[in-house]
Amino acid sequence: MELHDMIWHYAWVIRHWFRLILLGVAICTAATFAISLMVSPVYQASALIKVHGNSPSNTSDVFSDQALAVSYSLLITSPDVLQASVQKLPGVTVGQLQSVVSDSPVDSTQLIEVRAQANDPQQAANIANTVVNVFIQLQVTKESNRLQAMAAGVSANMTTAKTDLDAAQNKLQALQNAHAPADSIAYQRSQVDAYQENYNALLTNYSQVQEQQLHVSDMLTVAQVAIPPEKPVSPQILLNTIIAALTGLLLMVIFVLLLDWADTSIKTADDIVRLTALEPLGNIPLSKEAASAVASNILLLRDAAVDDALISAWTNFEALSTGQRLIMMTGMQSNSGVSTIAARLAILQAQSGKRV
Repeated sequence: MELHDMIWHYAWVIRHWFRLILLGVAICTAATFAISLMVSPVYQASALIKVHGNSPSNTSDVFSDQALAVSYSLLITSPDVLQASVQKLPGVTVGQLQSVVSDSPVDSTQLIEVRAQANDPQQAANIANTVVNVFIQLQVTKESNRLQAMAAGVSANMTTAKTDLDAAQNKLQALQNAHAPADSIAYQRSQVDAYQENYNALLTNYSQVQEQQLHVSDMLTVAQVAIPPEKPVSPQILLNTIIAALTGLLLMVIFVLLLDWADTSIKTADDIVRLTALEPLGNIPLSKEAASAVASNILLLRDAAVDDALISAWTNFEALSTGQRLIMMTGMQSNSGVSTIAARLAILQAQSGKRV
């Protein structure tokens, strides 16, 4: 079968089963629409967190803050944050929060979007705001504790460095008072300078830590509070219905094409040529009168179109036959009147004087 004929055949198949295709699409669309109406609506609320960083000079780099936003976004749905949030959300479990809370950094910004879903819009907003506030509080507390520990460590090191510096200065003073050799005094002076440099560095570090402690509460702020949404995010009834209609149409077209592929009955003259590998002599139309004759088994019913087709077939047989004396007749389906038409052809030829 050529491509052109194949296309026309598939078009005929779709046209032939058009009502079945429409029925399947209608059922699929109606079922999806009904299910979408019965599904409980889900609302989504979003809150934004802005990352400021906590540099010593309180001037953070934008790219560093963006990197921090990516890192923090991985911690918002951590078990400790959700566990602390559950304590402020009665009737909600950690497992439920894990399934309804999500977050992601906003591209090319210092912002983190925290999303929460619930069947009630106010509940969705409450969950998002609670998780955001708990996360900020936990991170600020962790950073404060870290800075306090760092400040305590630096302070202890400063005490030790100050003691070492005072001892070195006293020793230098004693050497100078005793008029010690110049190289001994020079060496001791270098020791004093080293202790002084170490002490100054520790002092600077301690000042930076103290400054960070002053601004630790500003490292994370709420850029946007979640508000109850007006419309649900799911189910999207219109979108679901359209997708169901298109999917149903595709499936029904595939189904009818499979039906056609599984149907091995003869439908066209080309099918006869392909199956029998014989040249057809002609086609006999099945008119209403011929169908009535088949049903009533009336062999002598006059039908001009049938008679003309039979005469044409006989003429082709006489022109193409080279000694053959048999004619095979077949029909497109069972009870199509093959025997009746064969008898009709025999009667016509007998009436014309042929021995049949």
